[in-house]
Amino acid sequence: MSILKDLSSERAFLREHLAELRVRAPDAALTRMSVEARLADIEHQIEQAGGEDPLGFGVGNAFDSGKLLDFLRLRDCDILRVADVPIEQVVRPGGVAEVPRARECLEAIAATCNLVAEIYDGDAVKTRTWFMARNPLLGDVSPRDMICWGRFERLQRFLIGAVTGQAEAV
Repeated sequence: MSILKDLSSERAFLREHLAELRVRAPDAALTRMSVEARLADIEHQIEQAGGEDPLGFGVGNAFDSGKLLDFLRLRDCDILRVADVPIEQVVRPGGVAEVPRARECLEAIAATCNLVAEIYDGDAVKTRTWFMARNPLLGDVSPRDMICWGRFERLQRFLIGAVTGQAEAV
């Protein structure tokens, strides 16, 4: 899990660096190509380490944020709150998925959804129901609402504790 976190952090940094390179130095093709090559290598490593994707959100470049937003019935503003990104940074047409920090949060939420799906043997209906239903162990709040309210890290800690057998009420 630590390796994935390190790779995700490096990927976010490289995406920001690449976007900056495209704007500031459009003629720096060699530098841009080396950053793109490293980014592709990281995407491949994450895909290999990430294992299964039972809900079909995709991994790396194939990640489809729209599927995740539809699955949990989330809006862009919910993701921006989780990512702590001001709305002014979101420029259409790419939307929230084009902001590196927001994309990183989207991918983390998708990985969490896939973790819950693995518990339910890949059943998308049961997984969605778990995210939508109020949970007394989470203070009688649904996991989806925790995400919307910016409490995603707390939800992650709860799930990791539950999976490892050390779950506590939040």
